Amino acid sequence: MAGPLVLPARPSVAVMPFEDLSGRVDVGEAFTRVFLAELVRSNTVDVVDPGALSETVERLQLRTTFAMTRAEMKSLGDSVPCTHLLFGSVLDAGTVRTADGDLPSVAATLRLVEASTGRVVWACNHSRTGEDNETLFGWGREHSRDRLLGQLAAEMITEFKKSASSRRSAAAPTSAVPDSSRPSTPEAANPAPQAAERNAP
Repeated sequence: MAGPLVLPARPSVAVMPFEDLSGRVDVGEAFTRVFLAELVRSNTVDVVDPGALSETVERLQLRTTFAMTRAEMKSLGDSVPCTHLLFGSVLDAGTVRTADGDLPSVAATLRLVEASTGRVVWACNHSRTGEDNETLFGWGREHSRDRLLGQLAAEMITEFKKSASSRRSAAAPTSAVPDSSRPSTPEAANPAPQAAERNAP
């Protein structure tokens, strides 16, 4: 996990094509599409249009993986423009064997990078299987990989949203509170003369 997530008031994020480490065809594209939709739905950040991002990457002849150099990240951030890049990797898109048959399993990592510096400001790693929400008699079991992927994406974006919100709350300026121990008037600061006047003959 990276350090505390600190974002500007309204960051703009470019979602880079997911790296497919699962060895399955078209899985990276499916993950990218689902996570992009969930991020837009969350309304946490401004999301760069995928078409504009693709055109810019092609024009600058950049790599689209986390292997991009800091100079390439800054160039992309300045050209799109955007404040952050979101990189993802598909770790698993297979199945798990259960007593009642095979169920889908998915796993992914997310890394949010500051475009101007290449610094990772937030990261998470989640996995789900089709039996995670199973209750009695197999209720809640998920057989669709696409629906399971949607659940995984929503879970990770929720974590991102909570982290961003908590950091903004912590960074918000607090209103000044009067110090009750500090006198509000010169008379209150030195009441002795007033008392002496009242007691004088």
